[in-house]
Amino acid sequence: MRGFTLVEVLVSATILGILAAGIYGVLDAGNKMYYNDMGLLELQQSVRQGMEAMINELREAGNIQITTLDNDTDQILFNSYKGIGVQYYRDINDLNSDGIVNQIIREYPLGSRRVLANNVTRLKFLHTSHYLTIEIRTEKTIRQRPLSFSLKENVALRNE
Repeated sequence: MRGFTLVEVLVSATILGILAAGIYGVLDAGNKMYYNDMGLLELQQSVRQGMEAMINELREAGNIQITTLDNDTDQILFNSYKGIGVQYYRDINDLNSDGIVNQIIREYPLGSRRVLANNVTRLKFLHTSHYLTIEIRTEKTIRQRPLSFSLKENVALRNE
């Protein structure tokens, strides 16, 4: 009779199982890495866009007032070529009523809010003679794995 013995079938099944487990491991690792990298990329893009928008306007700022709201949050109020009373702050109380907290908000005129960045856990400003230091940190959890990204920029003030 032609056919396979039970031992041959078991050896073949074992080899196939080992190969399948190896392929699954590689694909699973790639999938985790992809979602991790995409989450980090999203954090970086959000922070960089928010930072760029703030820097462009803060370069021309005058009459700068910084208020500390908590250890990780400052609010900055200033005058710029776009208007008087422009402010940036971290929305920790959902002031713009969109159901999302931890956003960088640009408010001007009073009551008119625009979101610049999401997932922000730290927004700090430090004003020295002709420079303003901006520090932003974002955090997000992707598939039970915490991700964070920080960015710190020094802005040369032209109107100080």
